[in-house]
Amino acid sequence: MTQNNKNKKIKIRSCIICNVEGSKNEFIRFVKSPEGYAVPDISGKLPGRGAYICPDMECIKKAEESGALLRAIGADLNKDSWPELENYVKNKDLNIKLKLRSLISMSCRARVLKIGVDNIKTERHALILTACDCSEKIKEFANEHENNLNLPFNVEELSEIIGAKNVQVICLPIKSGIAKNIKRLKF
Repeated sequence: MTQNNKNKKIKIRSCIICNVEGSKNEFIRFVKSPEGYAVPDISGKLPGRGAYICPDMECIKKAEESGALLRAIGADLNKDSWPELENYVKNKDLNIKLKLRSLISMSCRARVLKIGVDNIKTERHALILTACDCSEKIKEFANEHENNLNLPFNVEELSEIIGAKNVQVICLPIKSGIAKNIKRLKF
């Protein structure tokens, strides 16, 4: 368990497939329905033992194929619920992109964001963020840093968010709250 600023304990959950840890709102909780199927608990309030899985169709499919859900909660997914589940995962991805866009915009307004390799070279303790279609040279530069993430935005989208031209790489101080929030997002 970790504690936030208000001394409330936050229970850490982990995906039953890939063992990634995070808070419960970062995962999809599955419970056994009265009909005997594993169902996603979108509200987080359904009764019964829950199993947490990353909001990623690959992890969900592996859970079904490996029998992990059956072992965890004693139920398998209903095949009829796949389209609804895929739609939910796609919407969750969209929400993550919206949150990420908001955090990057916030970092611009807070003036903690640095843009371009020349401005980032001297940063030692920074979170390096690259556009998904950045150049190989930029990828190599980012990979030299311990804390780097490839954004789900292309150069055009990242440039639009920041309000500059041809933005391939940005960075934030690693200790900033914005960087910590970005690292918590699953993208």
